[in-house]
Amino acid sequence: MKKLVFRWIQPVTLGVIVLFWVLAPKPWVDSPWTIVIASAVTTAVIQALEFINERHAGWRLDRREFLTDLFYMVLASSVIAKLVTKLADEPLGSAKHALGITTA
Repeated sequence: MKKLVFRWIQPVTLGVIVLFWVLAPKPWVDSPWTIVIASAVTTAVIQALEFINERHAGWRLDRREFLTDLFYMVLASSVIAKLVTKLADEPLGSAKHALGITTA
């Protein structure tokens, strides 16, 4: 039974994620916090599966490592993403506009 469940957990999880983004209400999709929450929940589920069905004993996570991974994932999808937009994407877009470059 366990082998059957873990054989299908990946495609089912992918399907659930895709269905969420297809069927979610527009205000949820437009909210900048939705991607942070969705990626945090997805990461938490994936990491939690390692507690239930670990692949190798050497890969075993403890609570501190799990929370550290979750913290950095949330940081990357919120603060760092905003900084990249402000410090890289917008200045490059302005430079392209000033130089008359029209490619996307």
